[in-house]
Amino acid sequence: MLRFEHWASCGSWGRSSSQWKFRFDPTRPGMRLIGFDATESTRNAPGMDRLSVDLLNGRSVVTRSPEEATPERQRSMQGRLLGPQVLYLGDTLPDCRVVDRGDAQCD
Repeated sequence: MLRFEHWASCGSWGRSSSQWKFRFDPTRPGMRLIGFDATESTRNAPGMDRLSVDLLNGRSVVTRSPEEATPERQRSMQGRLLGPQVLYLGDTLPDCRVVDRGDAQCD
């Protein structure tokens, strides 16, 4: 697992974290990306947005918390990916970007 943290201390209140999960694939062989989790929040508000993607099952979950975050007020949206996603550590990524924490858009 690879984990990245971003903490803005000057000019912004933003904070983000991402974890990339890999599994050894003996058929290739190589480290296959099987999922990732990402969170975003601001240090001056209690709410947090979460994205969890399971590339093996082709599912994603987006959870958005309002500023007064309580478990009852969180909103989760589940989705399916557009097709099989097979990426390996060291592969060149396609020219895609994540838009609005859940919608994939490719040029």
